[in-house]
Amino acid sequence: MLIVALALCGLLGGVTASWLITRQEADIAREGTPDTVAVPVHGWGHLGSLRQAGILGVVGSLTTVAVGLSVPLALAAAAVAAVSQLLALFVIDLRTKRLPAVLVWPLYQSLAVWLVVAGVVTGQWPLARITVAALLWGAVYALPWLITGGRGIGFGDVRLAPALGLLLGWIGWGPAVVGLVAGPVIGGFVGLVMVAGRRASRRTALPYGPFLIAGAGVGVLAGPALWSWYLTVTGIA
Repeated sequence: MLIVALALCGLLGGVTASWLITRQEADIAREGTPDTVAVPVHGWGHLGSLRQAGILGVVGSLTTVAVGLSVPLALAAAAVAAVSQLLALFVIDLRTKRLPAVLVWPLYQSLAVWLVVAGVVTGQWPLARITVAALLWGAVYALPWLITGGRGIGFGDVRLAPALGLLLGWIGWGPAVVGLVAGPVIGGFVGLVMVAGRRASRRTALPYGPFLIAGAGVGVLAGPALWSWYLTVTGIA
């Protein structure tokens, strides 16, 4: 029953993400921003709204079920609430190299509400951990942005990172640290594959938001196990 409920919530989140994508891309198109396609993603730029909604609905369902079964039930609500916004941000950044503030700031609001609900339900308030995790994620992305003057990484990534640190920090140190490391690893791997396949050069600017979000997903799903393994191997545990 829980799986069905999670799948239905994820389906709704995916369909909502499709609506958000269509709305935001229309706004960006009206602004006349050049170079709106970041990387060649066959089919995505031409999907009809119904097909897009169907694909994102399936992705949302699978993602929500996987995440919902990997975290405490009280936290599953926070993850479900974030699905539509994170899916929309993933696709929009992939297509336009933008992470619209109009989607990022509401993400903070929904996470804050649901994390408070999780605290009330569980009686756990890991305020120090989530604060440190959010600041750590923010600092890791803010420093390159400041050093390069925004050329190495966009401010949208800086704006989004603390929200992901907030969520993963509530779950635990494992998800927070593993998710933080996984994003650059995934991004580096994809970049190397694209250069090797001559689909990009070393100077090609890739949108980083999808890697940031994917890294957070790895942190949620595999973070506890990988963190435990690391502590055991290093003798810290």
